[in-house]
Amino acid sequence: MRLSLILVLLATAGGQQVQLLPIAPGTSSISGTVVDAVSKAPLAEVAVRMSRWDGTSTYAGTAHTNEQGQYEFANILEGSYSMIAESNEHLFSCFGATQTEPSRCSNVRLARDQSLTGVNFQLTPGAIVRGRVVNSSGQPVAGATIRLIAPRASIPFAQAGGGRTRSDGSFELARIEAGEWTV
Repeated sequence: MRLSLILVLLATAGGQQVQLLPIAPGTSSISGTVVDAVSKAPLAEVAVRMSRWDGTSTYAGTAHTNEQGQYEFANILEGSYSMIAESNEHLFSCFGATQTEPSRCSNVRLARDQSLTGVNFQLTPGAIVRGRVVNSSGQPVAGATIRLIAPRASIPFAQAGGGRTRSDGSFELARIEAGEWTV
């Protein structure tokens, strides 16, 4: 298990600077396991991210799962944390999300000297959309913008994005939620 804390970083949100600080040291810990929602196999190298807002600053950290899908945030300050897990092949998930309500998230509340275990995640494998863009002469179009758009509101938590075609006109978009999409 690797634990890497995000060092001081300034970002802008709504025209105001938001300061990201490392999670303060403390006497508590949070641990759990990340598995594939379909196969139930443990997932290695998943980034588990946690953050806490205190009214003026955001404190954030990241742990990566080991080969058994386990992660741990050790020696951290008590508080209420939001947590997400994400990998390159799966849809990201926040703590408290379910298959039927993927956008429903819950905070993890951690008391002083508490060792909270079983903060687990099940990540749904994402679909892959592949294709090739050609012009009317059948020649590849390099650098074309590709976007996926949900044609209806049946996908309440769409995680689609976009990209650009390669020099041969091909493209690949990964981590796509199941459903009907317009390319």
